[in-house]
Amino acid sequence: MVFLAFLSVAFQGPGKVPDLIPKPVSAQFNKGSFRLGSTPCEVHYASGGKAEAEMLAGELGRDQAIASFPIVSGPKRGDGDAITLTLDRNLVSGAEGYKLTVTQHRIDIRAKTAAGLFYGGQTVRQLAAAPHAEDGAVSLQVSVPCCEIEDAPSYGWRGLLLDVSRHFRPKADIERYLDIMAFHKLNVFHWHLVDDGGWRIEIKKYPELTRRGAWRSQPKESWGGPVLFPEKHSDDEYGGFYTQTDIKEIVAYAGARHITIVPEIEMPGHSLAAINCYPNVACTKPDGSGPVINSNYCPGKEQTFKFLTGVLDEVLALFPSKFIHIGGDEVDKATWKTCPDCQARIKSEGLKNEEELQSYFIKRIEKYLDSKGRRLIGWDEILEGGLAPNATVMSWRGIEGGIEAAKQGKNAVMCPTSHCYFDYPYANTPVSKVYSYNPIPAAMTPEQAKLVLGGQGNLWTEWIPTRNRLDEMTWPRAAALAEVFWTPHDQQSWPDFERRLTTEYIWLAKMGVDFMPPAPTAPLNAIVSDSPATIDFGAPGSGNVTLNYTTNGSNPTAGSQIVTGPITVTEDTVLKAAYFNGYGTAGDTATVAVHIGKFDAPAGALEPGLNVAYYEGAWENLPDLEKLPPVSTTTATEISLAPRKREENYGLRFTGYIDVPADGIYTFLMTSDDGARLKVAGATVVDDGEQHGPRLKSGRIQLGKGRYSLDLTYFQIGGAQRLTVEVEGPGMNRQRIPAEWLRH
Repeated sequence: MVFLAFLSVAFQGPGKVPDLIPKPVSAQFNKGSFRLGSTPCEVHYASGGKAEAEMLAGELGRDQAIASFPIVSGPKRGDGDAITLTLDRNLVSGAEGYKLTVTQHRIDIRAKTAAGLFYGGQTVRQLAAAPHAEDGAVSLQVSVPCCEIEDAPSYGWRGLLLDVSRHFRPKADIERYLDIMAFHKLNVFHWHLVDDGGWRIEIKKYPELTRRGAWRSQPKESWGGPVLFPEKHSDDEYGGFYTQTDIKEIVAYAGARHITIVPEIEMPGHSLAAINCYPNVACTKPDGSGPVINSNYCPGKEQTFKFLTGVLDEVLALFPSKFIHIGGDEVDKATWKTCPDCQARIKSEGLKNEEELQSYFIKRIEKYLDSKGRRLIGWDEILEGGLAPNATVMSWRGIEGGIEAAKQGKNAVMCPTSHCYFDYPYANTPVSKVYSYNPIPAAMTPEQAKLVLGGQGNLWTEWIPTRNRLDEMTWPRAAALAEVFWTPHDQQSWPDFERRLTTEYIWLAKMGVDFMPPAPTAPLNAIVSDSPATIDFGAPGSGNVTLNYTTNGSNPTAGSQIVTGPITVTEDTVLKAAYFNGYGTAGDTATVAVHIGKFDAPAGALEPGLNVAYYEGAWENLPDLEKLPPVSTTTATEISLAPRKREENYGLRFTGYIDVPADGIYTFLMTSDDGARLKVAGATVVDDGEQHGPRLKSGRIQLGKGRYSLDLTYFQIGGAQRLTVEVEGPGMNRQRIPAEWLRH
């Protein structure tokens, strides 16, 4: 259960407006506050809203460690402090909107619907917990500042996906996840219950799905390699499932918090766990000798549809959601091309190819869901071969699927990998990038934009085996997305949101969330200076977040020195800094290498170009080439792949000197495929040494006019290959390193 024990809070400056996430549409804060003392006030509900009144009373009591609030039916009469929730059908706000008025003796929440009352209550919780001043000073008493707030979300679908197939999460973890979602006014929980990694929902008609399909022979921390579902259970098996009683209780728990659970039952792909248990729904081998046990159901067999409608019947009985997600993504159709049953279906239905066979499958499932009063939603691959008549598209491979769905007059939910995939590392998808997302593509017309229901963040758990890691990857990115989907786009401001993250970290810590701390700002990657240098890593930590650093090149820990301001360096030093939360979890590390004094480089004339050593070998990451014997050596007048002698599995090392024409800060931009590392004056300026596709990385170094060593290493393992290094600096635009700079 979420617990927020805020009895005192940090305060920055008199008159500070309390921090709220998501930011409300309209808020006016006034002098004074409503105090929540040790004697609880009454919580009234009028014209409905009893459940929301009870919820708010219970949450405020737990948040503030205050005894139970009395619940009273009807408006407050006479004097005395009170909180009142009123259903008011005449309000102009939307279905989830609310109006909140706080005076010194009343908190009044009014809304058209129970959902609006609930969200008004979450705002009260945040206001009671957020830093704010009373007459320019911080009060140690818990209070809600006087205010008038009118608020409503921009989108009706504000969701998070959690994959529990790869790594099962117990019921208590799911309810905890829902609590944190509700606090941020997120309202859709997309529950990915089945996949190749395991079947997590009890289906009584098909007991093997959980007797075998919920347990696999695979270590708890790993993912990859063959996924096996043995007949007999043993100690090394890993998994779990939710009983139908569990599901009902979780659905009710979510419903009380106005969260809709959208279950995902994958089909026709990503279904190894089910097909392993019931091979009669698998494709047939080309010679008819038996089933093909892989990830895809066979759309050529009638028993496949009998099986799936049987599963769906029990799913529909458990989940009241209008939408049922059927996946539809990443189907390997190679098996369908050789399966006699699939080919017979293509012929009998007059289909052109396997893409239309997938469309046939989706349309048939959609027709069944329609007959039950539900709507099918699937990943954007369901567009292939023709979109089902009433389907909704979840656009994940970019924004194109959502655009195409809207062009066809269909609804879309936006969650592109570029901004909304929380299994991606923070270096790839930082909080700032998530916050920059606009669910409405520029290519949409105003009428098409109306078909976008909203969006969600997606957390796939192949590499997320623990609850702590799940927390880190979700929060605070999900808070950023909550504001993207709630607050009008023209009122969103990254600098303002970044400021409010300080309070968000306090909230998350009190909720027991092992969130990802922010990334410190490194002013430069390296500094070469003949005088002491000053490094400013940005704002010191605040609240429950500390900024820790080391000066010996080792990675900082939560026990390292704490940054309190700019750091002055008088000798050769490698500084590393990282923020830590209360759990000791570190954000990204910033590194600055400092060299003080005259750099020792040869004077006088040198030969043009660089030395190049060529190596052969198959490496998955950049090796220490300087420790390996080269196959051959040569020289080159520029940095390129020309010295290579074959197309794959080789390495290059360029060494020599670079003549810098003027004092200043230089940015080196390195594009590589695969990995490379650039050092100038012995300091790493750009480091991208892992295996990857073509991508650009850059680094900045402060240099004086003069000559410095240059060391560039590169490796290629297969596929595309590329290596270029550009530079920009004082008085010069971005360009390849000039040949006249390079010497050996």
